[in-house]
Amino acid sequence: YTGKGVVVGVIDSGIDTASGEFGKRILRGYNAFDGSANVSDQTGHGTYVSGIIGASANGFGMIGVAPDVRILPIKVFQTESTTLSILTKGIDWSIGRAQIINMSLGSSMPFGAEQLVKNVAAGQLIVVAAGNDGGANPTWPARYASQTWANGQIIVVGAVDSHNVIASFSNQAGDAKNFFVVAPGVDILSTYPGVRLQGWTGTYANYGIMSGTSVATPFVTGLAADIESLWPQL
Repeated sequence: YTGKGVVVGVIDSGIDTASGEFGKRILRGYNAFDGSANVSDQTGHGTYVSGIIGASANGFGMIGVAPDVRILPIKVFQTESTTLSILTKGIDWSIGRAQIINMSLGSSMPFGAEQLVKNVAAGQLIVVAAGNDGGANPTWPARYASQTWANGQIIVVGAVDSHNVIASFSNQAGDAKNFFVVAPGVDILSTYPGVRLQGWTGTYANYGIMSGTSVATPFVTGLAADIESLWPQL
């Protein structure tokens, strides 16, 4: 179960196209800042998220949840923050190009509902991080999952540790409880440009360890891609 034939749009900071973990499965992406296909990753976050979703089963480094999925990088971050207009451009561009979008992002203020209505109507599955505030409710846009217009197509993801206990930083289900799942999100290894990781039997280039609901979200996205590949009628 490898996600073969499925396209996942990663709404993030781009991707390291030179990584050996994706091969030719990185599609021509979109830079929402200038409209180009330049999706170079300045922060590493998008590359990290993409690795959990779809790093190759190539015998080294790590393996993603859906190692044959095609990654569509959509760059909406150049630093750790962005604007609503840039986010909207990126999310809108994914319509008709990806069956699933991963949104390892969030805000304490409502945003993006008008755009996400369109993505839901187009049949996309939207997987969104719950947020890292340790709160009783998810941040936005995850919190829209309970809205009637979301049609069950927005999945909210919280983070658990290796003991399957919800992480102290993870927002909880709150009013999105019927659309909330958890996944590993504490001290997780994935692809990360320019980082040399010490461990196991030596030094490994271009991998790093992070924690957060941003980390848990791509596990669920990868699993959704596996299901989409097997049973597209669902």
